[in-house]
Amino acid sequence: MVKERLNLTGRASLGYSNHYSGNIYNGNESITVTELKVKVTTTNGKSKTSRYYIDEVNIPPLTSISFGFDIILGGNGSEYSWAISSAKGYEEK
Repeated sequence: MVKERLNLTGRASLGYSNHYSGNIYNGNESITVTELKVKVTTTNGKSKTSRYYIDEVNIPPLTSISFGFDIILGGNGSEYSWAISSAKGYEEK
């Protein structure tokens, strides 16, 4: 689903406590996304730590939904970034 992953866009950030959440848009015309694998990178000074998280979703074609999951927090003053590492889904018939 490499090409189709490129059609997933969105925004996310650290919210309340340790919950990382956002909104994602499925720009595919015939694929429903059922799973996101997200890479969250924590930066604290010069130190960077990346962890992968899996979130089960149901995003029909050309639709936007909210998503979220709990993460391991970095130390005080840490900054967080994210990227969609991979996605799973099925083609609509």
